[in-house]
Amino acid sequence: MEDATLLRARQTNAQLQLFLRGVGEALAGRANFTAEEVRAIAEPVRQMAPLVGQAEHLCAQSPAWREELDLYARNLAQMHQALDRVRCVLLARRAQIEARRGHLETVRRWAGAWQQTQ
Repeated sequence: MEDATLLRARQTNAQLQLFLRGVGEALAGRANFTAEEVRAIAEPVRQMAPLVGQAEHLCAQSPAWREELDLYARNLAQMHQALDRVRCVLLARRAQIEARRGHLETVRRWAGAWQQTQ
Protein backbone atom coordinates (compact mmCIF):
# COMPACT_ATOMS: atom_id res chain seq x y z
CA MET A 1 0.00 0.00 0.00
CA GLU A 2 2.81 2.39 0.81
CA ASP A 3 4.26 1.89 -2.67
CA ALA A 4 0.87 2.63 -4.29
CA THR A 5 0.45 5.88 -2.37
CA LEU A 6 4.00 6.96 -3.14
CA LEU A 7 3.35 6.19 -6.80
CA ARG A 8 0.18 8.30 -6.63
CA ALA A 9 2.17 11.18 -5.15
CA ARG A 10 4.73 10.88 -7.94
CA GLN A 11 1.99 10.81 -10.58
CA THR A 12 0.37 13.88 -9.07
CA ASN A 13 3.69 15.72 -9.13
CA ALA A 14 4.18 14.73 -12.76
CA GLN A 15 0.67 15.96 -13.62
CA LEU A 16 1.31 19.26 -11.83
CA GLN A 17 4.55 19.77 -13.71
CA LEU A 18 2.82 19.02 -17.01
CA PHE A 19 0.08 21.47 -16.07
CA LEU A 20 2.68 24.11 -15.24
CA ARG A 21 4.36 23.63 -18.62
CA GLY A 22 0.97 24.03 -20.31
CA VAL A 23 0.26 27.23 -18.42
CA GLY A 24 3.70 28.55 -19.36
CA GLU A 25 3.05 27.77 -23.03
CA ALA A 26 -0.34 29.49 -22.84
CA LEU A 27 1.13 32.58 -21.17
CA ALA A 28 3.77 32.72 -23.91
CA GLY A 29 1.00 32.60 -26.52
CA ARG A 30 2.02 29.21 -27.91
CA ALA A 31 -0.97 27.22 -26.61
CA ASN A 32 -4.52 27.57 -25.36
CA PHE A 33 -5.44 27.31 -21.71
CA THR A 34 -8.94 26.31 -20.74
CA ALA A 35 -11.03 25.92 -17.63
CA GLU A 36 -11.15 22.19 -18.39
CA GLU A 37 -7.43 21.96 -17.68
CA VAL A 38 -7.90 23.62 -14.31
CA ARG A 39 -10.74 21.23 -13.49
CA ALA A 40 -8.61 18.26 -14.57
CA ILE A 41 -5.80 19.14 -12.17
CA ALA A 42 -8.19 19.54 -9.23
CA GLU A 43 -8.76 15.79 -8.80
CA PRO A 44 -5.12 14.76 -8.29
CA VAL A 45 -4.66 17.66 -5.87
CA ARG A 46 -7.77 16.56 -3.99
CA GLN A 47 -6.38 13.02 -3.78
CA MET A 48 -3.17 14.32 -2.24
CA ALA A 49 -4.96 16.07 0.63
CA PRO A 50 -5.06 13.01 2.93
CA LEU A 51 -1.39 12.31 2.22
CA VAL A 52 -0.41 15.87 3.07
CA GLY A 53 -2.26 15.44 6.35
CA GLN A 54 -0.03 12.45 7.10
CA ALA A 55 3.17 14.16 5.92
CA GLU A 56 5.02 13.96 9.21
CA HIS A 57 4.33 10.25 9.60
CA LEU A 58 5.15 9.47 5.95
CA CYS A 59 8.41 11.44 6.01
CA ALA A 60 9.50 9.53 9.11
CA GLN A 61 8.94 6.25 7.23
CA SER A 62 10.91 7.06 4.11
CA PRO A 63 13.14 9.82 2.72
CA ALA A 64 11.40 9.31 -0.64
CA TRP A 65 8.25 10.75 0.91
CA ARG A 66 10.05 13.87 2.06
CA GLU A 67 11.35 14.42 -1.46
CA GLU A 68 7.93 13.90 -3.02
CA LEU A 69 6.12 16.10 -0.53
CA ASP A 70 8.75 18.84 -0.88
CA LEU A 71 8.36 18.66 -4.66
CA TYR A 72 4.59 18.75 -4.25
CA ALA A 73 4.83 21.89 -2.11
CA ARG A 74 7.07 23.57 -4.72
CA ASN A 75 4.69 22.55 -7.49
CA LEU A 76 1.72 24.00 -5.62
CA ALA A 77 3.57 27.27 -5.02
CA GLN A 78 4.48 27.49 -8.71
CA MET A 79 0.92 26.64 -9.68
CA HIS A 80 -0.37 29.44 -7.45
CA GLN A 81 1.98 31.91 -9.13
CA ALA A 82 1.10 30.63 -12.61
CA LEU A 83 -2.63 30.93 -11.96
CA ASP A 84 -2.12 34.47 -10.67
CA ARG A 85 -0.38 35.32 -13.96
CA VAL A 86 -3.23 33.72 -15.91
CA ARG A 87 -5.72 35.76 -13.89
CA CYS A 88 -3.86 38.96 -14.78
CA VAL A 89 -3.78 38.03 -18.47
CA LEU A 90 -7.50 37.27 -18.42
CA LEU A 91 -8.28 40.58 -16.72
CA ALA A 92 -6.21 42.45 -19.31
CA ARG A 93 -7.94 40.57 -22.12
CA ARG A 94 -11.33 41.38 -20.62
CA ALA A 95 -10.41 45.07 -20.49
CA GLN A 96 -9.41 44.94 -24.17
CA ILE A 97 -12.69 43.28 -25.11
CA GLU A 98 -14.69 45.86 -23.18
CA ALA A 99 -12.79 48.69 -24.87
CA ARG A 100 -13.44 47.18 -28.31
CA ARG A 101 -17.09 46.67 -27.45
CA GLY A 102 -17.34 50.34 -26.50
CA HIS A 103 -15.65 51.33 -29.75
CA LEU A 104 -18.03 49.17 -31.79
CA GLU A 105 -21.02 50.70 -30.02
CA THR A 106 -19.73 54.18 -30.87
CA VAL A 107 -19.30 53.19 -34.53
CA ARG A 108 -22.80 51.68 -34.57
CA ARG A 109 -24.29 54.91 -33.21
CA TRP A 110 -22.28 56.99 -35.65
CA ALA A 111 -23.44 54.81 -38.57
CA GLY A 112 -27.06 55.10 -37.39
CA ALA A 113 -26.79 58.89 -37.18
CA TRP A 114 -25.17 59.04 -40.59
CA GLN A 115 -27.97 56.94 -42.12
CA GLN A 116 -30.57 59.32 -40.70
CA THR A 117 -28.91 62.23 -42.52
CA GLN A 118 -29.08 60.48 -45.90
